[in-house]
Amino acid sequence: MTGPETQPPAPAEAAPDDVPRPDPCPRCGAPLEPDQEWCLSCGTAARTTIAAPPAWRVPLAVLAVVALLCGAALAWAFVELTNNDDDVRAATTAPVTTTTAPPPTTAGAPPATDPGQQTPVDPAQQAPVDPAQQAPVDPAQQAPPAADPAQPAG
Repeated sequence: MTGPETQPPAPAEAAPDDVPRPDPCPRCGAPLEPDQEWCLSCGTAARTTIAAPPAWRVPLAVLAVVALLCGAALAWAFVELTNNDDDVRAATTAPVTTTTAPPPTTAGAPPATDPGQQTPVDPAQQAPVDPAQQAPVDPAQQAPPAADPAQPAG
């Protein structure tokens, strides 16, 4: 008698999860091989990812801020270099000089003067003179006319 017979284990069938299945095409569903990048049925890129376009908003905003700051700095420098208002104000404003007027004289008392010196008379204070009341002028007291250099003496 021989011992219990042991039967060899039956070959295990491969589990359906262990078998690699080909990936389907994202567009048409055709099976794709593991090294296949393009679908042979429809031509769609199977495993190729298209890169997203670069984000230009942040660099563009930074560039705009830098340009704005440069423009402001340029404007400030221009104003500082051409600021000559103080020179213009100094040239147009003359120094103020104060003069003291002589004290006013009273109308009743004439100012004290030398007897040989004539007193200036203000024409506005002088009474108008009537030509009929003027004394006749003696021609002998008048100054002789000046000699004309164009006429010969004689």
